[in-house]
Amino acid sequence: MSCICKICGITFEANPLWHHPTGFCGDECRGQARRIAKEKYKKTDKGHATYIRWCANPIKKEIDKRGMQKPTAKAKAVIRATRTLANNPHLQERKRERDKAFGKTEYGREINKRASAKYGATPKGVASRKVGKARRRSLEQNADGSFTAADLIARFESFGNRCVHCGSLDHITADHIIPLKLGGNNFICNIQPLCGSCNSRKGARYVG
Repeated sequence: MSCICKICGITFEANPLWHHPTGFCGDECRGQARRIAKEKYKKTDKGHATYIRWCANPIKKEIDKRGMQKPTAKAKAVIRATRTLANNPHLQERKRERDKAFGKTEYGREINKRASAKYGATPKGVASRKVGKARRRSLEQNADGSFTAADLIARFESFGNRCVHCGSLDHITADHIIPLKLGGNNFICNIQPLCGSCNSRKGARYVG
């Protein structure tokens, strides 16, 4: 028996064993129909009252709590929070105040410490530390120029993330080709990757 799906409108052959055809061509359309009926029911007075009672039920709170522990739920929560802050600038100052107050608590300091350690282990975190060190040295020497962590990562990748002197891959540091003490600048073109040993041997000398 031919039937027309109530959701997508295509014609399909119903199972002859069905005494009462459902009017849906498959599970996807059947699920869509259930969602539409559920949303329609929520808009009624009875549906709204039922939803209010369900929200006050401790079982729902426990289900929501378990659901929010899933990685996908956490990722979606971060996306929603980021979008909300971007669309409401006045909320950003309130968030900074909350974060500042939270960071002063014992639990907040522990969380921030773990987050800093986790970020510091990433390539961007390692590069950020090197950028900060180079920036402080340039300020001490009143040198011109600056660069970002992304610039440093790209610069190191152009050298294969190896020491330009010995080819080592261990403990790569950001070295100024022309040292700041000899008038070198802090632009990325004056930076080269050196391992800790080669950097120590080079010192504040220009090695052409």
